[in-house]
Formats: sequence, C-alpha cells, structure tokens
Amino acid sequence: MLKANCHIAKTYHADPEARIYGGKYYIYATKSRAYSQQKNIDLYVSSDGEHWTEHKNIIDMSTFPYVTRAVWAPSVVEKDGLYYLIFACNDIQSDAEDGGLEIAVAPTPEGPFKNHIGTHLIDKFINGAQPIKFFQRIKKLRAAPGIMATSRIRMGSITACITADRSARKASTPAY
Repeated sequence: MLKANCHIAKTYHADPEARIYGGKYYIYATKSRAYSQQKNIDLYVSSDGEHWTEHKNIIDMSTFPYVTRAVWAPSVVEKDGLYYLIFACNDIQSDAEDGGLEIAVAPTPEGPFKNHIGTHLIDKFINGAQPIKFFQRIKKLRAAPGIMATSRIRMGSITACITADRSARKASTPAY
C-alpha cells in the first residue's frame, strides 16, 4: 500500500504537475514568490510517495537569456527517451511584450532542462488569451476521452517542436 506524505516541501509552491517515470513519482512545481524572484522550477522526487527529495532550479536558465521573471506552470512529457518541459514565462499581458511559452529538453526527468529551440515556443496571445491559457486548455482537451484528434491539431506547434529533426535545431541548442 502506498503511503502518502502531503508535506513534501518547506516552502510554498503552485501549479504542481505529477508524473511517474521509471517507477518514481515526480512533482514539478512553480515557486510561490514575487514574479521578479520566480525564475525557475522546483522538482520533488519519491520512490515511495512518503520520502521526497527536493531538486531546486531544474532549468538551466542561462539557455533562456530572454526570460526575466515569472517562470511558472510546468508540464513535462517524455518522448523517445528525452524529457520536454513546457513552461510559461514573463507573464506577458499583450503581444507587444516578450515572453510566452518555452520548451526545454533534458536526458532525465530531473534535468537539467535546457532550451530546446532557442526562442519562444508560443509568444503571442491566441484568441485573446495568454499562451499559457491556450496550453492549459489543450491539456484539458487531451485528458478528455474522444477529443484527442482535435487536441492533436491544436497541439501542432508543440508536437512539431518535440518531433523536429535534431539537425534543424540552432547551434545554441544543447545536444543530448
């Protein structure tokens, strides 16, 4: 029987996303701080659900020089042995501001995650909503039975990014 420990962190976090990889539990979370200090993502890992190890700052932010604040809402997917972390940044309030959704890649679920494409994944409002709102809606659609075809179409830029030919990436993108 799995024992659960609800108190895994000594600090406040938001937007947790849980995953299971290789029989371990992973919880990716936003740091609850002022946006100007919220510049990375934390990870909590457990093999039993009771004892947790904290991994702070799992993104190599030197690969995201244009991200200045408000790193939040992590989501991780695995494809072909690599782990892709999608997150929002800079809390943009209009298309005139720099920020949006980012995508990072790592060889393990613990990271370190590095910039995958050298620029924003999505940097514009979509139907009047911030890029993160668009992505959150897609995540809900993908979880709903019978809507997978629609969500795949809408996920086009993310899916294309993850499945893109490695040779087409910019030289600054890390090679794993």
